[in-house]
Amino acid sequence: MHLNHKPGEIMQVDRAGDTASVTDTDTGEIIPAYVFVATLPYSGYSYVEAFFSMNQEDWTAAHVNAYKYFGGGTRIIQCDNLKTGVQKHEKDEVVLNKLCQDLALLIKHTATYKELKPLYSEYKKSRDKEKYLRGQEREIILFEASARALKAAGVGDKLPYLAKLREEYSRLSEEKDRLYAEYGSLKKRMREYDAVKQNIDSILSPNHGQEQDKAL
Repeated sequence: MHLNHKPGEIMQVDRAGDTASVTDTDTGEIIPAYVFVATLPYSGYSYVEAFFSMNQEDWTAAHVNAYKYFGGGTRIIQCDNLKTGVQKHEKDEVVLNKLCQDLALLIKHTATYKELKPLYSEYKKSRDKEKYLRGQEREIILFEASARALKAAGVGDKLPYLAKLREEYSRLSEEKDRLYAEYGSLKKRMREYDAVKQNIDSILSPNHGQEQDKAL
């Protein structure tokens, strides 16, 4: 889809692809390098610079250097990929949480059904059901509740294997933990990005030069 942009309005920024590397010619050590890319979407004009870290200081320097290279500043700094990543992880985590909750309930109802099925069969065969019910009412209510829940979940006469259900639950839990860790990392980068943007806005502010002159 084609997007229309105004000249000088937006600078799009991000870290580019996989981490690059630089080889120290004296020691042979391979040093990771993080590639920063800034693009003016109206013209397609881009600035690329590699850094040995992407801490807040280098992230700020990258933006300042890009503006120096372009010869001016834009009204908006946009980091779409980072925001998209945060939003995607939020959606994925919601989906996984729902899957884990549903699977946990399925495991619970399946285990209850299997455990109480013999007792319920005896209850159904009993000649004095009221007397039998008085002694086992809690268990019978639990069994019938589990049977209704399994039917609502689309489980037929053949119950799922508990071992497989627990294995799948464990896999989903691990995946949820992984996504949560990635989400935390992305949120941290977003906070760093916001701090960098405030620093850059301060540096590019017309009052910034005046304040420096007064300090001298």
